[in-house]
Amino acid sequence: MTEEELAEMQKMITAAAGQIESKLAGTLQEVLVGVNAKVEAAEAVSSELQVKAKAAFEALPALIQKQVENQLQDLTKQLEEKAEAMSGGGNSGGGGAGVNFRDLLAHSDKIIGVINAWKQPTTEAAMMGQMNLIFRWHGLLSKLEKGGGSGDDVTKAIADTFKPQE
Repeated sequence: MTEEELAEMQKMITAAAGQIESKLAGTLQEVLVGVNAKVEAAEAVSSELQVKAKAAFEALPALIQKQVENQLQDLTKQLEEKAEAMSGGGNSGGGGAGVNFRDLLAHSDKIIGVINAWKQPTTEAAMMGQMNLIFRWHGLLSKLEKGGGSGDDVTKAIADTFKPQE
């Protein structure tokens, strides 16, 4: 191969390489434009989502408060209706099972009995209290049998057996 042929071939290879580089650069440019467009679109969507999320979070406390207020109003209305029905008031025709001060006084002995029964300890609690008292006395008597303690200790132990346990 001569130098001219070699130079001609080199020109052809250089021209082909230039065209390949040109096509590759064009394709790469198109890809970059598409990627940039997608990134910009994603940024716009992200920004829009941030704005919407911020607005939602700012509106949430007011929305919760409104819901709670509405539920409290409904509950208050229901309680007022029940209280009115129990007192015999309203448009029930006077046939309601009302409770007034005179009725309370008439049944005061029964009310006191119910309250006292509620305040009294259950059978199990009363039995446990008695067992606790027995164990305290047993401990005191065992101590006395063994000859332990002074007169003040014994007096204090007897007084402690009558104190209610916490």
